[in-house]
Amino acid sequence: MKFKIDKKVLVGCLSTVIGGVSKNSTSKILENILLSVGDGFLTALSSNLEIQITNKCKCESEESGQTTVAGRKLFDIAKASKEGVLTFEIKDDFLVVKSGRSRFKLAMLPANDFPVIADIESTASFSMSGVDLKGILDKVSFSIADKDVRYYLNGMYFNIADGNIEAVSTDGHRMSILNHNNSTVSGEGNFIAPKNGLNELSKSLGSVSDVLEVKLTDNHIQVVNGGYGLISKLIDGKYPDYKAAIPKEILFNVSINKEEFIGSLSRCSLLADDKARHVKINLSDGLIEIESANKNQEKAKEALDIDHKGELQVGFNVGYLIDAVSHCDGKDVNLAFSGEGTSLIVKGSGNAEYIVMPVRI
Repeated sequence: MKFKIDKKVLVGCLSTVIGGVSKNSTSKILENILLSVGDGFLTALSSNLEIQITNKCKCESEESGQTTVAGRKLFDIAKASKEGVLTFEIKDDFLVVKSGRSRFKLAMLPANDFPVIADIESTASFSMSGVDLKGILDKVSFSIADKDVRYYLNGMYFNIADGNIEAVSTDGHRMSILNHNNSTVSGEGNFIAPKNGLNELSKSLGSVSDVLEVKLTDNHIQVVNGGYGLISKLIDGKYPDYKAAIPKEILFNVSINKEEFIGSLSRCSLLADDKARHVKINLSDGLIEIESANKNQEKAKEALDIDHKGELQVGFNVGYLIDAVSHCDGKDVNLAFSGEGTSLIVKGSGNAEYIVMPVRI
């Protein structure tokens, strides 16, 4: 195997797959990247057995072949090299990398030992732009649970049917729901995609406007865009009945300026209890008040004018409330209150809504 490649092209290629490289794995080969060269292209592939990431880029290939080398070492070498062309060649069972007057000798492991997931046969599929898919991930993924014993909460739930893609996440304290109409939906299904795989996908998408193809099976999700591809295992479990957590009867709908509300919440959060992070919301005629206090008897209070009649008092985690409002589109947000001790629905002008569970005050 022998090829030449521009530094910027190589760094760009490796940056998309490095997230799939295992850290401190018991299997040494999972810390490697599989390099395949032929027909003027370099294909880099990483895997940690949960996700597999592939990227393909142009190179000047003189001899085709495959090998695996330490992924992070190769990425660091590529980033540290001077601008220009890097030359790769296998010599005496090592991969030799040359950049200007620099020379690096990397140990290899056999390409045949690298675990590769083949392209999947889909039971359902859809297409959308990278920008739209990243938008869904950004607006829903923040409320995915982190290492929860209820393992099915450690991912994003998707329900695909009748030309609609519904994405849901919850950590048991707040919930995000987004519906996206998509005429390319083929088949039906629901699945839970793990947080790590979604994070790597979101990093890779960036501002990709090209159309992505998404394929689903009972066990995997695959996303393909030209030379880029990601395959992730799905979480095997039943997602909870999230619709039961959405309040059915609304007592008050309050429209409020998004930035002003975030500002008031942020200022009151400064004196909220460090652990509980609770704030109290008081509604009265023409006014919404936010209050906070801590164990040192320090207090904060702020009021905003609103078009409203009626009284209500309810408490929330201020961080969860700020997250929900911040992810809403538009200048104003609607706060749908169902009563004391009940969840709040937060919705902007877009197709996402957020449910924040109440706390005792």
